[in-house]
Amino acid sequence: RFAEDDEQMIITGPAMKAFQMIPRRDEDGNLFHVYFTDETIKKLSQKFLKEHKQHMTDIDHSMEATEENTLLESWLVEDPTNDKANALGFNPSKGDWYVSYKINNKETWQKIKEGKLNGFSIAGQFLERNAK
Repeated sequence: RFAEDDEQMIITGPAMKAFQMIPRRDEDGNLFHVYFTDETIKKLSQKFLKEHKQHMTDIDHSMEATEENTLLESWLVEDPTNDKANALGFNPSKGDWYVSYKINNKETWQKIKEGKLNGFSIAGQFLERNAK
């Protein structure tokens, strides 16, 4: 889910949550879970900026990236109790990665307002290991 500033068309939310179990299926359809540690998220957030990926966005993993949206903020939660995410209605954990984007496309903004788009997902190639 996002925190929204309707007038400015800005959304804020977690890009990645530390230690959140993410369901996946193997080639046989068996369910397993993966997660990202706080240290891994820190490295990914730095790599994201270092490689200038901050303005590359797509919709629903279409892999048709555009540069039409603008990253305004990117931060890692250090102190969950006093983090800005709390003021925005989130329940942050240490190591979470939050971002704010200015949406520069009215059609995309309308999909957000309608609830058709409701979260961020960082795309990449990751080696997944079963989290038992």
